Amino acid sequence: MIIKTGLVYRNARGDEFDFDARGVYARPDPLMDWEYGVSELNGALAAYRRDPKDLEFECTMGDPGLLRRHMDDLYEVAAYDLANNLQGTLAVRGWEARASLVKSEKAGWWLPSGPVSYTLTFRLQDPQWTRGLEWSFPPASGSNGGLDYPHDYAFDYGYVGSDGQVEVPGPYPADFRLTVFGPASSPSVRIGPNAYSADVEVPAGSLLVIDSLAGTCELVDRTGAAASVLGDTPDGSDGGYVFEQMPPGRADVSWSGEFGFDLVVYERRDEMVWSEGGWSD
Repeated sequence: MIIKTGLVYRNARGDEFDFDARGVYARPDPLMDWEYGVSELNGALAAYRRDPKDLEFECTMGDPGLLRRHMDDLYEVAAYDLANNLQGTLAVRGWEARASLVKSEKAGWWLPSGPVSYTLTFRLQDPQWTRGLEWSFPPASGSNGGLDYPHDYAFDYGYVGSDGQVEVPGPYPADFRLTVFGPASSPSVRIGPNAYSADVEVPAGSLLVIDSLAGTCELVDRTGAAASVLGDTPDGSDGGYVFEQMPPGRADVSWSGEFGFDLVVYERRDEMVWSEGGWSD
């Protein structure tokens, strides 16, 4: 029986290599391994830390008709990030980790019809898995006339709610992406103890996008052109830091109701949730 891992390597441009493709057989056992460093002070535990990690696993390319194409495809996906000093992504069943393919060792490449055995090394600067969970909150009136955009902001995470609460699963504080739909004047959204706000006008058809992972706060117009408005956000001195991570657990959500917004919360874990199934299909 061939077990599908669901493993995909995606570069920063969005090009993908599917390790479940025909004739590709991956053995990514170390994918679920993790290790923490320990910082000590005067011989006592001070903190745990996640150090950058090299993830090494093996795969085989064995279909004679697709062998050379698969070899080229894997290199092309990796080369884009290496040439542009960018990071790609390893994705497994809805979970992602930022990673770059930094080493490729091969055996049997000289065989006309293969198979070719690979040992691949991915560099993970922050070795944790994340997945996005989405909530949508409409304006109190039900419509603000600004939801039909010529550009696409696709959130493919499958969790939607608008009950005035959100929940951050897992043990760690979460990064987020907050998208306010215009029109909105100096929009502010309070989630738990923190207010996420910007002193800007968001015209109808435009978006205010606060992304704590990227460290950006941008006003995006109808054409998709983005301008930074980070200088129009609080510095945290009055209790509202625009990139404040959201603590684990359930939190109340409040806002004026004059605009609608989407919220994507990025759950973080050292290993994926095993009990969610699908590992033997």
